Amino acid sequence: MMLDHLLWHRHLRRPACSLLYRSDRRFHERINAVVRGHFPNLWPCLRQVPAEHQHFWFESMKITYWWDCDDESMFRVFHMYAGKYIQKTFACAQSTLVKPLWLANEIWLQLQAYWASEGFQKESSKNKANRAANPTASSTVYREGSSSVGMHKRKLEAELSRPPKQMEVFERCYKKKEDGGWSGPRAAEWW
Repeated sequence: MMLDHLLWHRHLRRPACSLLYRSDRRFHERINAVVRGHFPNLWPCLRQVPAEHQHFWFESMKITYWWDCDDESMFRVFHMYAGKYIQKTFACAQSTLVKPLWLANEIWLQLQAYWASEGFQKESSKNKANRAANPTASSTVYREGSSSVGMHKRKLEAELSRPPKQMEVFERCYKKKEDGGWSGPRAAEWW
């Protein structure tokens, strides 16, 4: 009788696979609920959550979902969305200074102390300076629209009737058509 109940319960769970998770809002909400439901310590980001606790959260997902693909790929998906949820929730809480309803008061006080710490402030100001820097100075501007580098490589191969060299593909993607100059200083530096 118990086995029949377990099989029936398993049948009710929703299927999920790494290809389906993007559009399944209930899947995202379940991840958020699992994280909110058991958050006993101060973990400002997912990297600081102990591995055994991440696996506990992941196993909690199996109560509601089952999947045909391997656990490792689904764990990566779970890990990505749990991390995004923690990051967005705490970024919003930091900017508004409003405690998330699900967070315990003592953890909220620890989180505020963490944000006020010298190490966090130093890292935060360094990241702000990096974001404020000239975007073309810190990265290479890709000038070839939404086509992938692989697509440009195939087009170039068809044009040349031979496999293109890596530098030919690089030029195709990062050189301006108008004047032959580079799309940014980093592209010129890499050349």
